[in-house]
Amino acid sequence: MKPLLYILGLFIVALSCTEEPYQCNCDITDVPKNDSIFSSDEFNENLKKFSTRYNQTPLSELADESYRLSTKHAFNKYYQVFTLTKTKKGGDFLVQEYLCSKPYANDGKLNYERRSTLSMSEWDSFKTVIEHNCFWTLSLEDPDSSEYFDGGEWYIEGFQPNKRNCSKSDYICTSRKMPSTSDRFYNVYTSLMNMVNKNEIHATE
Repeated sequence: MKPLLYILGLFIVALSCTEEPYQCNCDITDVPKNDSIFSSDEFNENLKKFSTRYNQTPLSELADESYRLSTKHAFNKYYQVFTLTKTKKGGDFLVQEYLCSKPYANDGKLNYERRSTLSMSEWDSFKTVIEHNCFWTLSLEDPDSSEYFDGGEWYIEGFQPNKRNCSKSDYICTSRKMPSTSDRFYNVYTSLMNMVNKNEIHATE
């Protein structure tokens, strides 16, 4: 009987540890503004259009923690979507490339798809990048108001059902006109792109 009680006690302790309050060490200045935008009817309507445009199921409809990078490039008929989802053994990484009838068209058809598996250590390494760059407190809106000729689009979304992040939210979407102009955004972007074999897709930096 005693061994059973001991095991039960360890289980309760482990469970209580997972429920400890999340300790945030990030600047949360932009979080209230983000929350206001994310809760608006306009944003949620636009999010549906965004998901349809990129031929994707919204991250919020997935059961596990997930991150997604969606990219389009000027004068290029191809666009890519990279989705990383947590699994019991690590992560599932899905690369999808779509081909449009012409640049800027929204009629993309799946042209290439590849799925790979991440180990738990690889998933943990990615989450370290998320944490160290305070991803969940990035502003939704691109603070760079400059005009760029290439007209590319880079979006990174995050979904975390247990809300163990600095924003205490289960969803975030953030975008940049040029990933390299924002160190924190660029570090997360690079971490995802390092998982991709760029020789198999039509991606441009």
